[in-house]
Amino acid sequence: MACRSPPRLRRRYCRLPEERSTGLTPHDLHKVLEGDDTGWITLPLSGLGLADGAEPLLPGGTLRLAREDGDSTGLWVTGRVPLTLGTQPVLGRAEFRCPDGKVSGVTLALRLPDTDVGEIARLYGYELPPLPVPPVTGLQFHGDAEGFTLALDGPSSGGSIVGRNGRQALAVPVPGGCVLATLTDLAADEVEALGVLCAGPLPAGVWLALPGGSVVPDRAPTDSPRCFRGH
Repeated sequence: MACRSPPRLRRRYCRLPEERSTGLTPHDLHKVLEGDDTGWITLPLSGLGLADGAEPLLPGGTLRLAREDGDSTGLWVTGRVPLTLGTQPVLGRAEFRCPDGKVSGVTLALRLPDTDVGEIARLYGYELPPLPVPPVTGLQFHGDAEGFTLALDGPSSGGSIVGRNGRQALAVPVPGGCVLATLTDLAADEVEALGVLCAGPLPAGVWLALPGGSVVPDRAPTDSPRCFRGH
């Protein structure tokens, strides 16, 4: 089977761990989203019920936002968000869900200056070869207690990093195929759970999924010129 970019996780929002279940209620969140005297909103990620995935993006494991607009009743806010990418704070929108009286997940939409996909990949531990793809101009993060999806937006969209149960995979479409990267060996069922559609297990490394179903190792564009040149 041919590989394709992992789909976004369904927006199934998480439940806070038991010790946090009474810590951040919708009422608490409502007050925080109003902003403090300086206009900043500060929310530790540990209080939002996220398994992982947001820490590499947000300095100090904290979502900070200089509030510009929002609806504390509707549980959304927009403003400038500092990132670990080293850019100036970027325009972002955060949305929260609180079914059953508990904060249960977050969605972040972030607008970036033109950013190389490799720079974002390195935040999550991946070292990619130079890829012939347009720069990333935005990120869409969806997180819950089961995992996360980080979708890469830009002129050539479709790339993403997906994590579940401590496992991760990255996929970036390129001319002639799709670059896949994993940090650990993935068994066949883990590959399926992450939404990476390829036959069998996938060892740790950087891989090139070619049309027709073959998956080959790839550490640099010259290793597989037929993919990167669209042959």
